[in-house]
Amino acid sequence: MALLPHRQKFLAGIQAWSERPWSVLLPIFALFLYRLLTLYANELPLYGDEAQYWVWSRDLAFGYFSKPPLVGWAIAATTAVCGNGESCVRLASPFAYSVGAVFVFLLGWRMFSVSIGFWSALIFLTLPGISFSSQLISTDPLLLMSWAIGLYCYYQADRLTQETDGQRRAWPWWLATGFAIGLGLLAKYAMAAFLGSMLLYALLSPQRGLKLRNPWFWGVMLLGLAHLIPNILWQAAHDFVTFAHTSDNANLGGSLFHPGKMFEFIGSQFGVFGPVIFGLLLYAVLWRFRALIKTPSYRFLLSFTVPLLAIMILQSLLSRANANWAAPVYVAASVMVASFCLKEDVVKQTSKLSVRWGQRLLFGSFCFHIVFMAFLYHWDPLRQTISFPLIANFDPYSRLRGWDVLGEEVAKRLKDHPDLTLLCLERMDIAAMRYYARPYADTAIKWQDRPGFADHFEMVTQLQDKIGQDFLLITRFKKFDSYAQRFAKTELLEPIKISIGKDHEKIYQVAIMRDFQGYGRAE
Repeated sequence: MALLPHRQKFLAGIQAWSERPWSVLLPIFALFLYRLLTLYANELPLYGDEAQYWVWSRDLAFGYFSKPPLVGWAIAATTAVCGNGESCVRLASPFAYSVGAVFVFLLGWRMFSVSIGFWSALIFLTLPGISFSSQLISTDPLLLMSWAIGLYCYYQADRLTQETDGQRRAWPWWLATGFAIGLGLLAKYAMAAFLGSMLLYALLSPQRGLKLRNPWFWGVMLLGLAHLIPNILWQAAHDFVTFAHTSDNANLGGSLFHPGKMFEFIGSQFGVFGPVIFGLLLYAVLWRFRALIKTPSYRFLLSFTVPLLAIMILQSLLSRANANWAAPVYVAASVMVASFCLKEDVVKQTSKLSVRWGQRLLFGSFCFHIVFMAFLYHWDPLRQTISFPLIANFDPYSRLRGWDVLGEEVAKRLKDHPDLTLLCLERMDIAAMRYYARPYADTAIKWQDRPGFADHFEMVTQLQDKIGQDFLLITRFKKFDSYAQRFAKTELLEPIKISIGKDHEKIYQVAIMRDFQGYGRAE
């Protein structure tokens, strides 16, 4: 009991700090530096997808096989500054999340208060999913940054438009919204959901007639979509491969009822958003929806939260949905949960909790997320300190490990056989080797004996043009007789064995394949 006054004094001090304008910039900057330091210190190997994005950055274009071009452009920018090390390849990720957090803060501030903006930004920036994603490079950081910028600019544009003399001051915000939408579309096509939420919010508003007749509303959508014109032209020149790949990811063929996968997806959101925060979000959406939807601010936030989350849950029921597919939901959801806990009139209206309890829930969840982040970022030193063996099933980085070792071994063999070209059977292998076995694997080729293309490397490399040439094959397949039949001679080399942990070992078969006869030789 003696600690209670000190605890209350501490929480009061945190609350006072959170009410100072721009106070949030200090923790945002501190977290950014911390993530940079851990990126540099850990130097975790690139996963196959990350290595593929790096390959894209070496050949800048307006589109790539499976994604729009922004992730490749971002890696090209960061590696131009600090080189091709793993930390530099991933540098755009913590930077994008930090920028996104600033706009989450601005949204919470303008909608409610400085304190709610403060906690909204800290919730967003320390979400378990974002802490993990900050150590990798993918399309998600760029998408969420664009989503946060677009959400704030759209709120400002809509708010000013409704004021008597605000139309004249609103146009810069409308333009900024359009550019943010365009940037997001160049990061990931999922940004199109932002347009749907804009339309839904307009339809739910009492002034929907005025909103829908506003030329800026439709002009912003067109401006955002216009950013895709170069990408669409690239798609047209490449048989719209990215659109086809995105459609295939939906995987809506076959059975359309998978309740197990739906519950698995919902469960994964407790991990991505944090158990307490996601629980509060579900409470707000499922039990207090009717009370919240009556308020314009919450109507805005719900329009950018509920539809995409519902679509992803439905997608997981019909087929499957990766845990990160609902990530844009948590931009608006961070603001909504913070206000749900801290805004006194809302707390009284929608729950039996007091604002003090709301503060404790947010602070406790924030502390849990910080501990999780520290545990995640210092997993290897902590594991070694307590002599805990590296076990793949309990290793958050298991899928990243071993690619650098494989690359070194493959590079040695290619160096010993300069007349051979690397041949891979799987996308992840060729992507990782292009990064870790460079420069010897710069001309690596992906096997492709079917009509059409299944990945980027099948699209840009052609084995069929290499009749009579010799190759070094690496593969995890124990048997590859059907591939060897396409060559005049096969010579097995010593396999490459990579220990990933106490219970897991990767074994790659290595063979010299001489005199390629063409795909048509095998029966």
